[in-house]
Amino acid sequence: MSVSNPKLYYAIWIIGFVLLLSTAYGILYALDFITTLPNASNLLNGDATFYHSIQQQGYVYVPGVPCNAGFFPFFAYIWRLTGLGVVGIAALNATVFLVAIWLNCLLLRPHPVVLGIFLSLPFLFYAYTPLSEAFFCLFSTGILWGYARGNRPLTFVALLLAGITRPTFLFFIPAMVGATLMQRDVRHTFTWANWRPILGWYVPPIALAFMTVALIQYVQLGEPFLYFSVQATVWGREFGFPVFPLADNPLGWLTRFRIFNYCLGLLAAGFGVKYLFTWLRGRLLPADLQPVELLSIIYLSMCLVSILFFNPEWHWIPDYQYTSTILTGINRYLQVNPFLLVFLVYLFRQRPASPWVLPLLLIGLHLVYFTVWPEYYTHIQKYLRLSVITGMFLLYALYHYRQWAVVGYALVIVSFFFQAWMFGTMLSGVLVD
Repeated sequence: MSVSNPKLYYAIWIIGFVLLLSTAYGILYALDFITTLPNASNLLNGDATFYHSIQQQGYVYVPGVPCNAGFFPFFAYIWRLTGLGVVGIAALNATVFLVAIWLNCLLLRPHPVVLGIFLSLPFLFYAYTPLSEAFFCLFSTGILWGYARGNRPLTFVALLLAGITRPTFLFFIPAMVGATLMQRDVRHTFTWANWRPILGWYVPPIALAFMTVALIQYVQLGEPFLYFSVQATVWGREFGFPVFPLADNPLGWLTRFRIFNYCLGLLAAGFGVKYLFTWLRGRLLPADLQPVELLSIIYLSMCLVSILFFNPEWHWIPDYQYTSTILTGINRYLQVNPFLLVFLVYLFRQRPASPWVLPLLLIGLHLVYFTVWPEYYTHIQKYLRLSVITGMFLLYALYHYRQWAVVGYALVIVSFFFQAWMFGTMLSGVLVD
């Protein structure tokens, strides 16, 4: 959208949304839905403890035990350089994240409702905690700016920094290769002109980042690839085909949010598969599909692939006598990144040609529910627990189709209350990723 002073315009909107989140948190705290306020003790839980230990003492490896060797180090080193405490680094992360989103707004020019839908997603609060998400979002913003503007040195540096901050090779290599090749005729796929930027500017920083982390672990621990060992042996993250139904606690709110993000990932993957087959058939992709939008769609698709093919199979299903793949981690993977904002801008820019999108969405959601937990269909009370997810998606679709601002802003307000609730739940010690 066009505004006379976009820098000030989006800064005001972002500040307003932050105040709305703070207000929602305060209301829930006053009503005892949330029982704690952020402090140094409760902010330092979950994965934040591992980054804190890297910041304090470097890498530590204990075979078969959760340890910080299963994490990438760059955020922890930034933390060490700043000399900040837990609350201080959380405040810095919040600032870095909001600046990154502001920069994305200058690139994408989203409608305020779309920006609000993104910032109010229930798990965006992870960017305000002592985790690597905020700096990853900043470096990913550099990737988007560099790729959109054809600034390959910026893209190179941003890919390198993002790759030292979080393990990105599974996501960025397919995204950079796919987005670059799919913008050109499939018949010219193997020409040097197509592969020159990929092999010269995109793959090297990703590989260099990975080797940098391996070198750091070798220097400190004596072995270069302990990250994979810890992830596989301690947290069960190794390749395997997904086992359905995707198990989780079928009763709680956290499960519903994970299913929501599972649906969101499938939506992005649906666009990705559609454009892949369009390209393979030798047809042109839509003229309004921007390179950064294609890049973001592939990135989000790979997030879903990571969850389905690399998540552990820990949940025991008594009725079927086997374990199945769990959705743990999908909330952070799918939501806390600027690529989702790019996808939402693209998604809400498309105008549905027919109101039939609503019943089709309803049918699609129920097919997805069946892959998660068929037991939802055995009793009306179990089925009704999914009504929140169904209702939210239908309201998003209604806003998408009719562009009613009142619907959009109502969704944003409700979603900020969900985010405040999940933030408070995380601070109480519950792992909600």
